[in-house]
Amino acid sequence: MNEKFEQRRKELVRALEEQGIIKNLAVKKVMLKVKREDFVLPEHRENAYDDNPLPIPAGATISAPHTA
Repeated sequence: MNEKFEQRRKELVRALEEQGIIKNLAVKKVMLKVKREDFVLPEHRENAYDDNPLPIPAGATISAPHTA
């Protein structure tokens, strides 16, 4: 497990909760568990927990976390 990504994941979830975006405990648990860095292209892994969409394979994007 990459501690840096885990810490950034927790920080993002905390921020989204403070902003009132995450209101449901089930959503919070899923967002803490799912590794967003596993879904983005390797060159974008460092930005996996930025709150914006990122490219994924097949020319698509993964949504910004605030759209959870």
